[in-house]
Amino acid sequence: SHSKNTRITTIAAPLRTTQEYRKESSEHLTWLSRRWLFNIPRSGRVEGMRALGRLAIVDHAANIQADLKNCLMTLVSSASLSRSTSETGLLFDATGIDVCIVGSTSGGTSSGCMLDIAWMIRELVSNGRMPPVRVSSMLLHGTAHGRQVADMQDANTVSFLQELQHFSVPGAQ
Repeated sequence: SHSKNTRITTIAAPLRTTQEYRKESSEHLTWLSRRWLFNIPRSGRVEGMRALGRLAIVDHAANIQADLKNCLMTLVSSASLSRSTSETGLLFDATGIDVCIVGSTSGGTSSGCMLDIAWMIRELVSNGRMPPVRVSSMLLHGTAHGRQVADMQDANTVSFLQELQHFSVPGAQ
């Protein structure tokens, strides 16, 4: 059940037009192939492409970080801890934060940005001198009926899992 004071935060991270990215292409071309910048779909959506999902998050990183910081600060505030304790009858304290990121590995947006979101959360906690954070995730995978779309969704998942494995190795950059 949801409390009447439950707060849901939605962060918009739309892609800009190809022309807008062309003007500042040097910012993104160190990590993103020119092909992606110059072939953004007319819909303005990532349309299942991981690289464009990552472009959207990089493009809106400042707003996303600010909203994540506000959410994390709310989690550790004394008012939130007191309210959680009074509503559940369980003792809550700020000795650690549990964050669960839920997303699809087969789609473009989530698959392209989940690892970046986890990194942002860890950075915010570290730089904000907050209690330790435990970041976990619930990874979802599903494919469409059409073979071409299903192939792209499978490829997104394989790429995501390879990237996750790489960044799971201690000291990997």
